[in-house]
Amino acid sequence: MAGELSTVGPEHIPMVFLCCGCGMVLADSCGLVGNELQDEVALFSAVSSNVSVGTEQKLSKTSTDFGCLFEELTCRGCSKIIGRIYRCTPKVLDFKRDLFCLDIDSIESYVLGSAEQQIISEKEAPISLESRAALQQEIEKIKTVLSALETNLSVTEAKLSSFEKKS
Repeated sequence: MAGELSTVGPEHIPMVFLCCGCGMVLADSCGLVGNELQDEVALFSAVSSNVSVGTEQKLSKTSTDFGCLFEELTCRGCSKIIGRIYRCTPKVLDFKRDLFCLDIDSIESYVLGSAEQQIISEKEAPISLESRAALQQEIEKIKTVLSALETNLSVTEAKLSSFEKKS
């Protein structure tokens, strides 16, 4: 059914929409108007600057939007065609006019706050080359201090030993 639009409520979940081809950010849920189930597109009132709007208007010949004038939307990152923006539509498709219609097959979504990994504590963090070099320097300093302490201990033991022999 043309015109079947699923809208997003005000309590929407914050999301980012990425290009399937290269991972560039194309839009976010602030601009999401809804989705059109028949054509499998997500409708946006705004997209990021990573979306390029074609300069040539084309006439649609597909059955679902026959006779509509549209411009192709492409990803600036990989030049993949990711959707359309309709400029002239019949009355039944007016809800799509001047909205960015991104093909669901061309986008991936990421829900903000859905990351499962946590920051690793310093004790669990892997050792990097920089931290390894710093650790190596600290170990050398500790070795020097321990060597000096060992020498002082040997001198002290020798003095005690000679003191005991005199007594």
